[in-house]
Amino acid sequence: MSYPLKGTVGKDPIAANKYTFLVDGSPLIVTAVSSMEEEIPSVTLPDGTTASSGRTEPTEFTVDVPNHHNQEIVYFNAWWAAAKEPVLPTAYRPVVIEKRSSQGTIVRVSNLFGVWVNKREEAEVSMEDGETMTVTRYTCKVDDATHS
Repeated sequence: MSYPLKGTVGKDPIAANKYTFLVDGSPLIVTAVSSMEEEIPSVTLPDGTTASSGRTEPTEFTVDVPNHHNQEIVYFNAWWAAAKEPVLPTAYRPVVIEKRSSQGTIVRVSNLFGVWVNKREEAEVSMEDGETMTVTRYTCKVDDATHS
């Protein structure tokens, strides 16, 4: 296997706008997916050194859904409602994010487990700007994730 020269970008990089967002295996149109920060907490040992706790902390991310995409808005609102009292088993769903190269090849896959919607933020509206697309932002909590 050959690697690009140090300081150069390899061919066919992952494009920020080429991804598929799947919930329960079905693709949904979202205009943005935020970054996810994952952390393995450390524990302090009796000798003062630190070690890995062995398990990642739960994380979260946000997605922006265009308000004119009725199917996705209805889906996300039902998903959000499933996490309200009484919490339904359908509140926790698997999510897959497939990231593609500029040529369309799947390069990275994030498998997210135990995902539920815990926050819903309606878009601000204003009479000043009639051309801006509005979105609803959903914050999703993640119990665990694997990446390839």
